[in-house]
Amino acid sequence: MQKGQTGRYSKTEVDIIKSAFAGNEDILYEVRDVLMGFRNELSVTFNTEVLDVMKKFILPEISSDVPLVKQSDLFIKLEIIHDLPLDAAILHLEARDVAIDYLRDRFNVLSGGKNERKITDFLIRDVEPEERYKNIIAYQFLATTGNWIESRVYEMEALSLYKEETEEEKKKRLAQNSNK
Repeated sequence: MQKGQTGRYSKTEVDIIKSAFAGNEDILYEVRDVLMGFRNELSVTFNTEVLDVMKKFILPEISSDVPLVKQSDLFIKLEIIHDLPLDAAILHLEARDVAIDYLRDRFNVLSGGKNERKITDFLIRDVEPEERYKNIIAYQFLATTGNWIESRVYEMEALSLYKEETEEEKKKRLAQNSNK
């Protein structure tokens, strides 16, 4: 964590995202499409530095390297399970495991690996009811209600376009605010 860091991502990490994606909307769509399983390769190859930062977005883990209240992982938003009976809660936990395994498989493709899974595989009907239930919960988290994949790609896009305020712009803004 860098001194004065207030966001989950350090200035260095934001700079890496900017260098990879600023003005490259097509590449962001490719990343989204690989994560969804619509594509099985990228038109570019990311270096390890970019992949490490992307992993922090897509497969976040609890870390001592973030400021207070900026922790994130793939289990943080599982509040629903505390109101469920144990057997139903276990299905939700297993569904999250299914989603995480899928994300790891698809992230491997971003890293140059091979994997043929698609997000639509979760919609296959010809499976046991319990498996179908877990698949639909995983699908909802990744692609619809939770929208994990697109929200992470959108966050990378937003950070890639973020421009820091110059000292002159800051002084001007503060002067305007003090006149009110």
